Amino acid sequence: MIISCKKTEQSTAGNLKEPFKDSEGYFKGIIKLEEKDVLGTHSDIVLTFNGNDVKREVTEKLFKNISYGMIYRKGNDSVDYFYTKDQKSWHTSIAKKDFQKWVQELEKPIIDPENMGTSLTGQPPFGIIFQYFDSSGKNVVSTITSSPLKNYSTVKCETFLVPDDKSCNVWYSDAIKIRPEILEIIEHNQPKSIKTLALQVEYFSPKSAGEKNALDKVFDKMNKVLVKTDKKIHLNDINSNHQASIDLPKNSEKVSPQSLNEIIYPAEQNEGKSSGGGHHHHHDIF
Repeated sequence: MIISCKKTEQSTAGNLKEPFKDSEGYFKGIIKLEEKDVLGTHSDIVLTFNGNDVKREVTEKLFKNISYGMIYRKGNDSVDYFYTKDQKSWHTSIAKKDFQKWVQELEKPIIDPENMGTSLTGQPPFGIIFQYFDSSGKNVVSTITSSPLKNYSTVKCETFLVPDDKSCNVWYSDAIKIRPEILEIIEHNQPKSIKTLALQVEYFSPKSAGEKNALDKVFDKMNKVLVKTDKKIHLNDINSNHQASIDLPKNSEKVSPQSLNEIIYPAEQNEGKSSGGGHHHHHDIF
C-alpha cells in the first residue's frame, strides 16, 4: 500500500486578533486603505464600521484641504454625502437608490426636486477600482490562495480574469465580516464571490501563452504598460475597535444636492476669482 501525502503549512504569523464584532458577527472598527496609480494620484480611504453602519471618507493627497465621503445607517432609505474644504463642511441626503445608481453606472446625479428628474455629470463617487467587472458578465476565478498581507495571516487572494486582457488580484479576510446591506453600497461593483470588503486590489497583465507574431508582441507590451497605469488599492491598517464613532464632520451644514454640487463645482467666474487661473480640479465627488 502506498499513501501519498501533500504537505501544507499553516501560516500563524500575523497580528489580526479576533476582531471586535457586534451581536450578529459583523466587524466593528476602522480600516485604512490607500488608492494610488503611477501617475501620482494618491488618496487615503478610511472606512469606519460599527456593525450596523458605515462611514467612508477619502482624503486626496494632492489636495490636503479637501476630503469627501458618505455615511449610511442600517435600514435608512438615504445616504448622507459630505464634502469638506478648508475646514468647512457641507452634507446632503441622497436617496439610497440614486446613490447606488450613481456608483453602479459610474455617474454622478444632480437631483432636481422640482422636476423629480436627475441630470448626470462628473465622475463617480467611488467604486471605480472594479470598473472592469461588468456586473452582467462572468468573471472567471482562476485561483484562491491563502495569502498573508501586511502581517495579517487570515487573508485570501482571488485572481480574476477580466476583459481587456487583464487579470486582477483581490485580497480579503473572512474574519472581517461586513453587513451585505453596507457592502452593496460601498463596493457595489466588486466580484460577487467576495462577500466581504476588498482589502487590496491590483491589476496585472497575464502571461501570454503560445507563439506570437511581432504585432501581437507589440500589443502585449502596450497592454502591460497600460495595466501599470491602473489604479490600485493597498491595505494600510486594520484597527478593530468596538467604540468606532460614525458622525458627520463637526459643524457640517446641511444643504440641498444642487447647492452641494455648486459648492464643489463653482461657476467658472467664481473659479477664476478664487484660483486666478480658473483651474478646474475633478475629484471623485458629488
